[in-house]
Amino acid sequence: MLVLTETLLMRGTAPPQNRGYSVYNCQRAWRCVQKSRPHGGIAVYVRDGYVPSGCLQVCSVPKAGVLTLFFPHLTLVTCYFSPEVSNLYKSGQLHTDPLLLLQSHLHDVSARGVPIVVMGDLNARVGAEVEQVAAVRDAPVSLVPSHIPARVSADAKVGDWGRQLMSVLAACGMVLLNGRAPGDEQGAITCSNRVAYKASAGCCCLEHYYHHQLAADRL
Repeated sequence: MLVLTETLLMRGTAPPQNRGYSVYNCQRAWRCVQKSRPHGGIAVYVRDGYVPSGCLQVCSVPKAGVLTLFFPHLTLVTCYFSPEVSNLYKSGQLHTDPLLLLQSHLHDVSARGVPIVVMGDLNARVGAEVEQVAAVRDAPVSLVPSHIPARVSADAKVGDWGRQLMSVLAACGMVLLNGRAPGDEQGAITCSNRVAYKASAGCCCLEHYYHHQLAADRL
């Protein structure tokens, strides 16, 4: 599978075809926030022979989207959320917190009882934050089992969304793969521009799925 975000494709515009793959997409809405550059759009290319039993768009607005593919033994959730400073939220065009939307959706799809993998661009700056929830007297408690490596990151800063995302993952029994998966042991920078070099969340999975999946070097 190949996951692309910020395709910028409008409704009615088909993504490019790739021989040997089927494509599923979540396109941008026609209207975007004024005085803002285009954002959004998701495309997931799935190799022929791996046919999902269902496809669900949870949210499709100018700058946010969640596209879920249901396979017999896997649920793949692909997201694109605009940065928390986006005019989309300030203008009120998105009436719900994207991360709370994601948490609710993960709770719903977990009822299938199969592994869940979340991929995409959540624009949540996580730094070296760990998955934890607030316990008695607001003392953070990590829910990551001891057999899972600690996260590292080349980015020292953590944003509000980053902290919220890690709480969401902990509540859903999931772990972040950035900064601990094979090939990303150093927590590489995922985004660079004129303003900052940063590491944002990109891939997550259920903690009980971690050991089996990484043993096969498939993520």
